[in-house]
Amino acid sequence: MTTAVARFEKILVANRGEIAVRIIRACRELGIQSVAVYSEADAHSLPVHLADEAICIGPAPARASYLNIPAIMSAALISGAQAIHPGYGFLSESADFAEVCSGHGLVFIGPPAEVLARFHDKAATRLAMQKSGMPVIPMTIYGTETLMPKKTWKISKGTATLIFHPPMRPADYADREALMDAVREKIASDLPESMK
Repeated sequence: MTTAVARFEKILVANRGEIAVRIIRACRELGIQSVAVYSEADAHSLPVHLADEAICIGPAPARASYLNIPAIMSAALISGAQAIHPGYGFLSESADFAEVCSGHGLVFIGPPAEVLARFHDKAATRLAMQKSGMPVIPMTIYGTETLMPKKTWKISKGTATLIFHPPMRPADYADREALMDAVREKIASDLPESMK
């Protein structure tokens, strides 16, 4: 079975930092033009300087820039990119983003939307793999009613630490800010009255 390999003239890199630099350098080695997107805070970052083009997609918070699908799509269409490379994190595991790319005639460099949708829930994926007989590394299986996170408080010398069992998983949240917001909300709502 042979697979056709698409040849792109221009790729938009929908990420920042080290991964964006790696993708931009790979594009350069392959003779493909690169378009970096950046938040206002990243205007002077290395990917912006290395890319053939750079487009600002919003303010510093990731939710307003690197996770802003309309802004990224606008940048891709304005630049004339034929494909979008999401890097890792941010939108790389978003079935919705992959579908939007396809709907606008852009290639999402990554798994198809159907695959992302099916395997986005890592706990369900692990269970499906186990049921099919595939080996998986032993660990706690999250996401079942009987294994929902339990919380305990470790209190010593006037400080409190909330411990989740099993721990909250960063993969359940769109970005670090969303994870930290969830942790702050959980701590605020679960803090014993004597410690408020």
